[in-house]
Amino acid sequence: MTEESGMEAIHELMANMGATALASVKRHADILAQYVPKPDDFTIKVDRPQLKEPSFLKCLIKIMESIQNEVQPQLKRLTEKNETEHKELRTQFKQDSNSRAIIF
Repeated sequence: MTEESGMEAIHELMANMGATALASVKRHADILAQYVPKPDDFTIKVDRPQLKEPSFLKCLIKIMESIQNEVQPQLKRLTEKNETEHKELRTQFKQDSNSRAIIF
């Protein structure tokens, strides 16, 4: 991979994410320079077609909706029927509150 093709890949990724600029660090550059070689100091503006949602965002939303659709029915079932140990503990606490001793 050449530097030019690498930059093209970065520009394509930026366009897919809806980013319009790539900038370098300005604050704490001296601390950063201790750990990372200094990047070239230039900015390239990226033009992209106006989309309602960038394709990267669409893909991310689709994945998150898939996870939500899979998990939501299980969570609803657990909360509606209260199928957790906490229900038993609350019931036991109410029953034992008259006897001054609570056994878990």
